[in-house]
Amino acid sequence: LPEERIASRAVALDLPMGADAAAAKLREGSLAVIGRIADGHLLLDMLTVSDAELPELALALKAVLG
Repeated sequence: LPEERIASRAVALDLPMGADAAAAKLREGSLAVIGRIADGHLLLDMLTVSDAELPELALALKAVLG
């Protein structure tokens, strides 16, 4: 139902380049990573990432963010 919330956890990234720039770089990478911005942090919702996808996500983060 629209009023119900789904329990989730997010990784909050606080990066020198800023949340907007980091989000843009991650969207444009070879594996598009989509997050949301809240309170100046880029949040990656881990509810949408399976255990099998974690290595790919880690590689995408490393490639784009250094």
